[in-house]
Amino acid sequence: MKKAKIFLLFLAFIFSTAFLNAGNDKPSLRTIKAKVINKHGESVAGAEIKIVETGELLYADLDGEFNLQLDPNKNLTVQINTIGFEPLMVSSNKLTYFAELTLKEL
Repeated sequence: MKKAKIFLLFLAFIFSTAFLNAGNDKPSLRTIKAKVINKHGESVAGAEIKIVETGELLYADLDGEFNLQLDPNKNLTVQINTIGFEPLMVSSNKLTYFAELTLKEL
């Protein structure tokens, strides 16, 4: 009798975790770690990074670095903007894990 109760408890646990995970079909995201630099290879701190299609905004840190998590099945436009430089538009499909994005001075 005790083994039957343990077995039923085990089955209840298995089915409950299956139902909790149902509908959790989020696509895996691709991580991009990029750096914004000028033509001399120097970091551009505080550059604004915008995903044009979603309006999502983030900013480069003091070393000019930022991280993005993007759906690999979508080709999004990443716009980089900061004072004293021309805006840069890049397709997310062209970004690699350690991308260096060079801004042109005005």
